[in-house]
Amino acid sequence: MSSTNSVFNSFQGNATYQITIEGKVEPFLLEMLPSSFKITNAKSGGKDISSLIGKVEDQAQLAGILNTIYNTRMTVISVLKI
Repeated sequence: MSSTNSVFNSFQGNATYQITIEGKVEPFLLEMLPSSFKITNAKSGGKDISSLIGKVEDQAQLAGILNTIYNTRMTVISVLKI
C-alpha cells in the first residue's frame, strides 16, 4: 500500500499566505485581519483584483480569515502558501 502526502496535512507552524479576491478590498477589512496582512489592489482584464498577504499562525486562524472574507460577500479566487 502506497502512502501519499496530502497538501491538507502539510500545515506546520507559521506560514505566509496570499489570498486573492475578486473586487477592490477597502482598508476597513485590514482592521478585521491580523496586523501582518497588507492589501494590494490592482486591475486584471478590466476587473478589480485584490491580494491580501500576511502571516498565519495556524489552520484555525486561516479558517477565521477566510470566514471574515466570506462574511464580506467577496469572492475568493485563490489561496496560496508563499
